[in-house]
Amino acid sequence: ASFSQALYDDTDPIVEVTIPNAIESIGNYTFSNFLNLRKVNFNEGLKYIGEEAFYGDKLEVIELPDSLTEIGSCAFSSCSRVNKIRIGKNLTIDNIGEDAFYGIKLATDQFECNGSISLDDLVDNCGVTKLTEYINGLQIVDTTVVGYVGKHSTVEIPNYITTIASNAFQYNQDIRHIVFGKNLETIQYGAFDCCYNLEKINFTGNSLKRIESNAFNSCHIKDIKIPEGVEYIGDNAFANYQGENIIIPSTVTTIGRTAFKLCECNTLVWKVINCTTYPISTSTVPFYNGNIKNLVIDNGVKIIPDYFLAYVKSLNDITIPQSVESIGTYAFFEVNALKYLKILSNSLKSIGNNAFNDCYYLNRIDIVTKTAPTIGSNTFA
Repeated sequence: ASFSQALYDDTDPIVEVTIPNAIESIGNYTFSNFLNLRKVNFNEGLKYIGEEAFYGDKLEVIELPDSLTEIGSCAFSSCSRVNKIRIGKNLTIDNIGEDAFYGIKLATDQFECNGSISLDDLVDNCGVTKLTEYINGLQIVDTTVVGYVGKHSTVEIPNYITTIASNAFQYNQDIRHIVFGKNLETIQYGAFDCCYNLEKINFTGNSLKRIESNAFNSCHIKDIKIPEGVEYIGDNAFANYQGENIIIPSTVTTIGRTAFKLCECNTLVWKVINCTTYPISTSTVPFYNGNIKNLVIDNGVKIIPDYFLAYVKSLNDITIPQSVESIGTYAFFEVNALKYLKILSNSLKSIGNNAFNDCYYLNRIDIVTKTAPTIGSNTFA
């Protein structure tokens, strides 16, 4: 007897399945992408598991019976929450299909086999990543967190960790608070992408240099206080942010496309002295369609980049501090809520083309400066 794909609908909210004793084979794709399936009780007597039979499921433990002799390709691929595998005595590595366990990460003590297969065999042939440590759900290779399969609301990253790998925590809905260790240097692409319940992040050191694209996309962090030392913020890194404050440090030199698009915050604190890379096409500006109520430009900032806050909503007044030397083209283009502009800088040399163009409600401008700056075309049009 066998299970086939037709027996189940992958939209069913199935959490646990027990395979009946009479079943000898599970067909291709039978339980593929069952997003709620966490446990399968395999029967002694089962001989074959087909291709992609459990692809993409939320299994936590895989315990295969001694009777099993063959596994199809990608059978357990993308079951990234697995934290233990047990293999029976009659299965050989030659009878396990390509990428059968792709995306699963295991330390030595999370693998058990009664036969000839080793964890290194699964690494070499089946897509498994070998961990050097597994701590409270953190999957670690050397100094990199490569995944997380815990269920804690607060996660502390050890101080020796230097990198959070791409997609390591992606879509995790358990985490609400994360504390980064003092030696963290890089948060890679999509590391916390769509962790909708993540509310608080704490940086304990100043070693962090890069926050890469989509790192915190669509998280609900209440305050973003990026530490001094960060140089790079990637595309969509904090897109769809909704919280109180965003603080961007003086050390940042690169901000990616739509890094903070559609953000909603009470106050943006801008300390960046010289941002050398800042997107300037209309739909890719970092704060595109953001809803920012207050802007604080630190006295020390020299250059307001082109397209700085173009298309931002809700900003009623802007004060340019004494240190600013230039305001870029389209810097505040179409900031429709702007009513009052105050320029205090004695160092201001230029205001770029269209810098305040289409600020329809701007009705008061105070300029306190000894030397009149060069003003570009359509600056206040």
